[in-house]
Amino acid sequence: MKLPTIGLAAFLAVGFANTSLAQNRTAAPQVMGSSFGFQLDPAYANATLSISGPNNFHASNYSKGGSPGIDLSQFGALADGIYNYQLTAGGPETVAVSTSLDNGRATPAATQTVGVAWSGTFQVKNGTINMPGSPKSGQRDQ
Repeated sequence: MKLPTIGLAAFLAVGFANTSLAQNRTAAPQVMGSSFGFQLDPAYANATLSISGPNNFHASNYSKGGSPGIDLSQFGALADGIYNYQLTAGGPETVAVSTSLDNGRATPAATQTVGVAWSGTFQVKNGTINMPGSPKSGQRDQ
């Protein structure tokens, strides 16, 4: 396994172990150095995390049943600037399908999951991700 993959696995393991961060939220951003991911409520599935940024930077990661994350350092040195992220997933709620779609299966689905999305921005400075509202280096929350 490559070093960035090990780092991402450790990052996600720490995120899963700390459930108190998202008690009242279904998706909580998780930042650790140059890794960005989400602590996602287990009721959500088929999640895709997409990130775009300066110099035509684009990256995405898919997770069928877990929280997706991306170690941005695996793409080389990151340009300083504002990056946009979007997380999409299938939620626990379902809705009835009003028009049956013949998709070649024996029985068309009567329901489908409701899609959900979260989006936002973060800043990269000197190769490190800084989330809006997070304390700057050397400062404490009062």
